[in-house]
Amino acid sequence: MKKICVVGLGYVGLTLSAVLADVGLDVVGVDINEKAIEQLKRGKPHIHEPRLDYYIKKYVNNRLVVTTKIPSDPDIDTYIVAVATPVDKDHKVHMEYFERAVKEIATKIKKDDLLIFRSTVPVGTSRNVIKNILEPAGLKDGYIKVAFAPERTLEGKALEELRYLPQIIGGINEESVNAAALLFGKLTNTLVRVSSLETAEIIKQIDNVFRDVNFALGNEMGLVCEQLGVDAYEVAKSANMNYARTKIMIPGAGVGGACLPKDPYIFLNQLKRQLPHSMVLTARKLNESMPAHMVEMVGEEFSKQKKKIENSKIVLLGLAFKGLPETDDVRASPALDIADLLKAKKANIVGMDPVINKDSVVDKLTYVTTFSEALKGADCVIITNNHPRWGEIPFDEHAGEMKKKAIIIDGWNMLNRQEIERLGFIYRGVGIG
Repeated sequence: MKKICVVGLGYVGLTLSAVLADVGLDVVGVDINEKAIEQLKRGKPHIHEPRLDYYIKKYVNNRLVVTTKIPSDPDIDTYIVAVATPVDKDHKVHMEYFERAVKEIATKIKKDDLLIFRSTVPVGTSRNVIKNILEPAGLKDGYIKVAFAPERTLEGKALEELRYLPQIIGGINEESVNAAALLFGKLTNTLVRVSSLETAEIIKQIDNVFRDVNFALGNEMGLVCEQLGVDAYEVAKSANMNYARTKIMIPGAGVGGACLPKDPYIFLNQLKRQLPHSMVLTARKLNESMPAHMVEMVGEEFSKQKKKIENSKIVLLGLAFKGLPETDDVRASPALDIADLLKAKKANIVGMDPVINKDSVVDKLTYVTTFSEALKGADCVIITNNHPRWGEIPFDEHAGEMKKKAIIIDGWNMLNRQEIERLGFIYRGVGIG
């Protein structure tokens, strides 16, 4: 392979481009976001990922060229599509970015080149694209090689995991699978060849469905433990200890990100006949309910004190959808759902996060950068993601600045309950009865 073109430079495409460049390959990265491309050209990534800034400074404008349009470059012999396939509020997947990328590639790709799909798509999409976009463009079966190789990395560990995670590869034929395996074999020693494009497509979906269902079990356990006066975190830790058959997830403030809130709906909505009793849908609805549960806890404690949420200062600590591994991704963040619910009750919402870009939340809340700004005058503090920093909050230093009997809602078991209550605050924890 001479040169690789990666279309879509989000969390998936940019990290893949960086690692491909790092193993010695020439890469062209393409994204329609002009602001992101200009930032990359200055050596600064537009997303947060540990060590990504090092890779970008080292390879952009050198082994990694970034641009807003797919170039007509005869040296490009491999194209990778890594664009977003979002779902709307009705859970319908939108394929506009994906189809536009493939149509543009179809005008550039040459005989014997390799086209790899990496975006999450409904089963059958790759084959339909071949029939409806590539073949009408004159790219008949056998003219180019086509494979599906799903992204499986964790935001915050992507650069590391691309080097060792098993890479699933399905193709239109054996030649396509072999070509994709030759590429990904430069990144990882573990390649899993599957029998078809469709098998690879559904593996991507079921990876995230599996995680979502298991998170839902942890959340349901937490809701039950709250009612029964039991500590769900102790239950999970003790049940999992040295017992390989059990891996119970811990409860939390919600399940967010670009994949888990989306992929279960792609998984179910592709069916011609819906399942009568879907644990996948039930799990998704339960996970979606957790931000509302957090707000209910706030309301209960305000009611006990005969206080109103309206005009109160409520602080959200952790605005990205997760804090460990840390990310700046606020897509489907439970914290922002909580902010919306509290704003509807006319609370004054203040937020703090050690990683995110302020611009991504400016329309949701007042963003601050220090504990002093956040905690001063606070009626309520909610731990909304699991960043380790929240376990180090100096409540004792700021206790005098907060409202008396301020409410602390611990969404991720980050705090010491005894210490919080010793300071005179009201403690409530998800999963803690």
